Amino acid sequence: MGLFSFIFKMRSVKMKMFVVITLILVIYLIVSYVLLEKWYTRSQKDQDRDSLEQKWNITLQYVVVHLDLKGSPPLLSYLQSILKQLKDHGTTALLMEYEDMFPFEGALVNLTARNCYKKDELKEFLTFAVQMGLEIIPLVQTFGHMEYALKLREFQHLREDPKYPDSICPSANESQELIREILRQVIQFHSTIAPLKHIHIGFDEVYQFRVCDLCFQKKTKLDVLLSHVKFISGVIWDLSPKTTILTWEDMFKGIRPTHAIDLRFPNMESVCWDYAGSTLDTLHPNLYMYQRMFDNQWVASAYKGADGSTRTIPNLYKRFENHLHWLNFIMTYESIYKLYRFKGIILTGWSRYSHMEPPCELLPVAMPSLLLNLILIEKYHKGIFYKQELNKSSSQRGKNIEKQRDQHQQEYINNYIANDLNSALMCENCIVDGSLSSFQAHTCVFEGSALYAVLERYNKLRKIYSFQFFGVSDSAISLELNMDDLKEGYVNMYKVKSIMDTSTMMMKQLTMLESQMMDAMTVYYDKFVIDEYVNLKLSKMKKDLHELIQYLNKYYVVKDWPRRPYIINSTINFETEPDDSELRFY
Repeated sequence: MGLFSFIFKMRSVKMKMFVVITLILVIYLIVSYVLLEKWYTRSQKDQDRDSLEQKWNITLQYVVVHLDLKGSPPLLSYLQSILKQLKDHGTTALLMEYEDMFPFEGALVNLTARNCYKKDELKEFLTFAVQMGLEIIPLVQTFGHMEYALKLREFQHLREDPKYPDSICPSANESQELIREILRQVIQFHSTIAPLKHIHIGFDEVYQFRVCDLCFQKKTKLDVLLSHVKFISGVIWDLSPKTTILTWEDMFKGIRPTHAIDLRFPNMESVCWDYAGSTLDTLHPNLYMYQRMFDNQWVASAYKGADGSTRTIPNLYKRFENHLHWLNFIMTYESIYKLYRFKGIILTGWSRYSHMEPPCELLPVAMPSLLLNLILIEKYHKGIFYKQELNKSSSQRGKNIEKQRDQHQQEYINNYIANDLNSALMCENCIVDGSLSSFQAHTCVFEGSALYAVLERYNKLRKIYSFQFFGVSDSAISLELNMDDLKEGYVNMYKVKSIMDTSTMMMKQLTMLESQMMDAMTVYYDKFVIDEYVNLKLSKMKKDLHELIQYLNKYYVVKDWPRRPYIINSTINFETEPDDSELRFY
């Protein structure tokens, strides 16, 4: 029996009306729920799209690329060739860290490296950059990292501690005269090209601090610090009154909040640096303190020179993570909590960890990292940010969370980064499935790709060398496992032949690689840089292999061995080449 038939057969009109109204109400609720669900789903999608593409974004007035020229200075012709690409991808300024590459004159002429830039050529390059719309910000170390001056005999008496040539005594009159003259030459040179809006005074990693007698006479380290800041800012503003001073912030971290309340550094701005590839160590209380002390705040990431002092090629994954963490950090402050804005970001590219350290990644092979992260910053400026939604239930912890994070990051790179990077580097497909861990440089023809390929071959050969000769695997021809046998004079000659064949083959590969490396670097560097870099990378391996081959050759003269037990001749000396008698038993 149908429902409506049942209703009409009911005797009570009131009951009929009640059932009809109830049915209508149920139908209304069902339809309303369906419509509301559709509206909510659509609004959530719109909200997600807005948050991804419009609502949350960051506004950085400055996107600065750091050129660290100490010890590994690229040719100015090469630097000039990359300026347009940097500008096209959002770069607004160059932070020029010269050290001994600046053409100092007069009393400071010995501060220069013998292969420093010529004054007229440097001026031509900087003028070209300014005409392209890039601001030039010179970086002059004025406290720590002053090895380029304090290593010299004529200035060594100005060290804070005589043993260490990195930190200058800020209290000595001669120190102040030296710094004054350095600043004068740099500021006057740049002011002839364009008005100097900013200058960076370094002030990071001052390891020798309030050690000498002069500085120790001051009450505290804070007194030394404030006195030196006052002196340097006074020198700069006497020479260029409208210039804003930038400083690394790490020497200000130790200031107690009670002291910071009354501290103000007008027309100075702090730069908070953190190059970690995983999480940032930046403390929010420090940023709050800097906000009170300085006019503006900047941050600094790293596109190279932060993953090991002798690294050959930047770790793209870690460098991307570093920039991603900083951009999300900035967005949290600006868009979500609306606390305050950051004025700019400096993408640092360190050539050496310090003046005395060996060179790390070269600029031409770091271009993929630099362009990757400039593109990322462009996306955040447009409001296209990395939105991470992780299932943090108890069953999705540890490695599962990391796996989710990597998957989401790869999706973001695939959707928003990969095509732009392929275009910038002239690649067919340099990022497969959004993974930065397997960058496909061989599909690219960017300026520097040939050198990148050579250094990739070097890394592979270095890995084989380390495994074959110093590994512990059963399949490795380990020197450490076999040298005792060699020294004692009894060996398996097949093993000697195997090691000899491997060593000879690897020596040929190293010789070929040496020639390729030098040819590839010629486009970007002068002879002095090339010689140092190639020697650093290859000479130790070549020397080890050459000596090993000489030793092994001597064992081919051994024709007989004595009866057991062996009586070991303890006078065998492998510091010199063995002769025939040393290889026999008596």
